[in-house]
Amino acid sequence: MGRDFGLLLLGLISAAGLESAVGSAAQPAPRATIEMPAYQGRLLDSWLQDLVCTPCGPEFEPAADAIRAMGAAAIPYLLQRIERVSPDPLAVTAIRVLGPLARSAVPELTEFFRREPSSFSAAMALVYLSAEKPVIEALSNRTQRVRENAILALGYGGARVDGAAVPGLIENLEKGSTQTRSNVIWALSSIHKREDLIIPALLRLVDDQNAWIRLNAVGGLAGFNLPRTSGRVIKALDDPDAEVRGGVARSLGATVDRTTDDTLVKRIVAALIVRLNDPVDDVRSNAAWALGAIGPRAMEAVVALMKLTKDLNPQVSQA
Repeated sequence: MGRDFGLLLLGLISAAGLESAVGSAAQPAPRATIEMPAYQGRLLDSWLQDLVCTPCGPEFEPAADAIRAMGAAAIPYLLQRIERVSPDPLAVTAIRVLGPLARSAVPELTEFFRREPSSFSAAMALVYLSAEKPVIEALSNRTQRVRENAILALGYGGARVDGAAVPGLIENLEKGSTQTRSNVIWALSSIHKREDLIIPALLRLVDDQNAWIRLNAVGGLAGFNLPRTSGRVIKALDDPDAEVRGGVARSLGATVDRTTDDTLVKRIVAALIVRLNDPVDDVRSNAAWALGAIGPRAMEAVVALMKLTKDLNPQVSQA
């Protein structure tokens, strides 16, 4: 759980630039200052500082327990922080820690998000409370940065996000920058629902003109029903871009597991052995790593791997 909170913090911080660049709508009168709750003699703000995860320290769980002990009493102050601070990863983390105890915040968060759709903090809080409908709707917002925030929020929500988000995400696969499109692929992989829609959408991208998009699309496909997508994924080992070839090799190594069909494993191993002779060092290194990750089921690669130990590049010979 701690690693997820660390990713959340990084996501909130990276979104700060997106959020600050979006113009604000007309604001209602600010709410009166709310008294900060306390627990065991420490104010809520003090406990929030212990939620910092870069990575999470031993203070995290005691702080989470303290916030749960405050329960509903913490909600008004956390909402105030989310409305006033842009973005506020610690307040969002506290909302996630509270979980069902924070459901009472949904109406006000929804109202605030509809008024300020650029608020990444509000979007994240709604996603973590399984109230992501307005965030899904924001995927079709005319403002690009609002869409980008929604994509990130839904991606960080992962498997808790409803499959209803998938069509809207797919519509954004052809919009925006390379980074935005890559974020959509990541979000679809993170949510991991509606394979019937996602696989065809990613297959359309494997021949994209942008190598980074091809790499992300093939990596995403490798994580969805490998028996169904393996043909196109394996073919990508012959991509003209070395970074794509290396990334695909690594994706295959990470995806094959004990449940993968023996016949499919043999096809993958054979294709990876070919990449051991790739002219680019990084590709050879990644292919060697992938074969090692597959383990005993890649025994036919032993001879080729032994030859690779004499490679002049230490990165390859020690892979």
